[in-house]
Amino acid sequence: MKKNQMTYANALNVVLNGEPITDEVREKLEALLASVSKSNKNKDGTPKVNTEKLELASKVYDQMEENRVYGMPDLLKELPLVAEYDGAHETPMSNQRMASIMAVLVGDGKVSKTIEKRKVFYTKVIA
Repeated sequence: MKKNQMTYANALNVVLNGEPITDEVREKLEALLASVSKSNKNKDGTPKVNTEKLELASKVYDQMEENRVYGMPDLLKELPLVAEYDGAHETPMSNQRMASIMAVLVGDGKVSKTIEKRKVFYTKVIA
């Protein structure tokens, strides 16, 4: 007969039912504790942000022209950064990836975002 595999649910049931804790249960609970204890914050309490995304955002900002309104297709076709990214990665840069990069710039106040007729446009903010 096949022995039941110890799952997180089984390990928690053992504890909640007051059953003796075996080494197998202890290992599973320690793994669960490690999993839920992971943090998305740095040691100083600031949120972790993908460093590659920050570098890409900086390059996008540098490559954008002032006083020009960009739609998503414009960004993906015209910025030299996209060609660099596509050459360095297996898959080309997606609209979603570019939108997440632009969200960093919008959040920092470096780029303004406007929505007209369900289309999103970005403009470089002049400091």
